[in-house]
Amino acid sequence: MSIRLKTLLGIAAIEIALLAVLIANGIGFLRASSEDLIRARAQATAELIAATAVDAAVALDLGALETLVRASAALPATAHVRILDRSGRTLAQADGPSTGVDAEILRHAAEIRAAGRVFATVEVGLSTEDLAASVARAQTRMGWIAGVEVALVAIFGLALGTAFVNRLRDLAHGAARLAAGDLSVRVVPHGRDELARTAHAFNAMAEKLARTLERVESARAKAETRLAEAIEELPHAVAMGDADGRIVFANPSFVTTIRRLGADVDARATIEGMDGVLAAATVAESDGVSRLTDGRSIVVHKRGLSGGEAIRVHTDVTPLVTAAERNGQLEREMAQVRRLETLGSLAGGIAHEINTPIQFVGDNLRFLEEGLTHLVAAKAGDDFPVEEIPAALRQSREGVERIARIVSAIKSMAEPTAGVTVALDARAAMGQAVDVTANVWRGIAAMEVDAPDGLPMPPTRAGEIEQVLVGLIVNAAHAIEGRGGAGTIRISARAHGEDLEIAVRDDGPGVPPALRSRIFDPFFTTKSPGKGTGQGLAVARAVVEAHHGGTLVLRSPPEGGAEFAMILPARRRATVGVAA
Repeated sequence: MSIRLKTLLGIAAIEIALLAVLIANGIGFLRASSEDLIRARAQATAELIAATAVDAAVALDLGALETLVRASAALPATAHVRILDRSGRTLAQADGPSTGVDAEILRHAAEIRAAGRVFATVEVGLSTEDLAASVARAQTRMGWIAGVEVALVAIFGLALGTAFVNRLRDLAHGAARLAAGDLSVRVVPHGRDELARTAHAFNAMAEKLARTLERVESARAKAETRLAEAIEELPHAVAMGDADGRIVFANPSFVTTIRRLGADVDARATIEGMDGVLAAATVAESDGVSRLTDGRSIVVHKRGLSGGEAIRVHTDVTPLVTAAERNGQLEREMAQVRRLETLGSLAGGIAHEINTPIQFVGDNLRFLEEGLTHLVAAKAGDDFPVEEIPAALRQSREGVERIARIVSAIKSMAEPTAGVTVALDARAAMGQAVDVTANVWRGIAAMEVDAPDGLPMPPTRAGEIEQVLVGLIVNAAHAIEGRGGAGTIRISARAHGEDLEIAVRDDGPGVPPALRSRIFDPFFTTKSPGKGTGQGLAVARAVVEAHHGGTLVLRSPPEGGAEFAMILPARRRATVGVAA
């Protein structure tokens, strides 16, 4: 149902309801007023007849009463006139001209009195037939008037609704075109009413939308142009494929990359085909980096969009890979230099450690030489202590073994075995570190070693781990020495889940809280000038974390001192370069 029809029906219904109420009230009022007039007339007529018939009633002059009754009954709208005595008998009666059986009769009585006595009663009946006819005529006329009024209102409502709906239709049609993207649509305003102001507002909105869209489209075009230019100039190779896999965009870097691999990006090229070209030219792949046949190293990023499109970005990381390899080589060389520096700083003490067993080995050998000489000369019965010969031999053997351990430890630390990965024997590594550093801690601290059986044996570069242990033992000895007085160094190993934890603890002064966050920084040291370079802990952390995928942490035990703990994973979590 259209708005126009709804408006027309609504106005007609309201008009009909109002007219019906008005007609009903008018007819009712007319009927009531007429009935009141008829009753008043009947009452006046009865009282007039009663006043006129007093003498005839007293004298019982029936002829006079009959004449009076007939004269009164001849009046219009009179149905009948009767005069009744006190017992109700009719003394005179006459019917009037309005005696219709369907008409309502309004009766009124008046007493005939004389000297305070009631001699008779006059009854007058007036017919409402004329009233009903008048009311019917009035109702018919008012009906016609109401019908004409409803028709006029309907015509006016139809015209008003048509104008109103047409203007609304124009607005609705304009809104539909605007929603469809036609920003040139305008609505012609008529008059100065609310609909005209709405039309003006609609036109202003459309114009503003058109200007806004123009600015947005201009900005989008500029952004797309700049983006396209930026992608064109990117050193990265970028290509995009549609939902069917066909390449719809490829920047010059992508085209150059594919051409260097012996293929071309033409109208039939697909993303899958280019992936195949790249896969065929890949000779090695590690950690997402593909090494190509032309010597370059690239990283391939593959992305998919929600609409099924595919994006490929090839990033040439050859300089980064080359720099990483060069840095790895430098790092290995620095580690070797650090090992040699450590050996150099320990050289005097190691020489002393070797010289002591050599001295008593030499003394024992001279003693054995003299003892054998006495035996050969059959002078065994002299005072020469022959019974001490086995002890001298045992001491000599222990001295030689001690020299062998020191030399083996030095050899293990000095040899460039950075690229060799072996299962770490924690007990052996700790023993070698203790032997090498004996001249540093002996006389300063007591050494405790705790290495139970059944420890995990993670894959490591054993020489590097021993170097870290030597550095931590030397730092612990220097900390105790700086405090003054003797102390204790405790080296312990334990299982940390599936991993191995080796800790070096001392009871020195510890690391102040303000310095703990910087303790592993390069060139930072708490030692006095000339005694430390600030590289030991930095290198140690690099060895444990970068080379072995582990962790090196500083702990501050509640009883004081410091503890450095390294956790070596049972499974390698870091990529270790191969020594050149």
